Amino acid sequence: MKALTISQPFASLILTGEKWVENRQWGTDFRGPLAIHAGKGQQYLNAEQLAGYPTGCVIAIARLAICMRLSWLRRRRSLVSNTPIGWCKIIGTDLTIGDVLKHKHTAGPWCWILTDVHGIECVPCRGHQGLWDWAACRVCGCTEEHACFGRSGEPCHWVEEDLCSRCAGSG
Repeated sequence: MKALTISQPFASLILTGEKWVENRQWGTDFRGPLAIHAGKGQQYLNAEQLAGYPTGCVIAIARLAICMRLSWLRRRRSLVSNTPIGWCKIIGTDLTIGDVLKHKHTAGPWCWILTDVHGIECVPCRGHQGLWDWAACRVCGCTEEHACFGRSGEPCHWVEEDLCSRCAGSG
């Protein structure tokens, strides 16, 4: 599964659903499940503030629905200014161009639209810059080092490259 390290408090805001646009200086063609890794950096919070947040672990799984330039969204808005903004749905989401442009966390230059976010038990791991590979279950986020437990009380095992036995219903 692909993962993205995001500074606090923004990783936690994604987890709670308050933030669903992640802003980056670069775009990506990747679409699909994305692990949200809460970084340890102090770019936005001092050490005392940071202590109130999970850091150095994956805290959620989201779906990266689409990645678009903010300038493109603004141009499209001006082209459809005489039509209901709800008409301009963003492919792969229930969102409109207007929704993204009005979202308080939209800053660009690239807007990564995150949907279907669900929290997982904090899985400690080292973050990286850019998109990186994280070997984990796409549903619950367990890893070989941090297995989850099925109904039998036994640790899960892999049934697919990114799906554990518990989440597949066989554990």
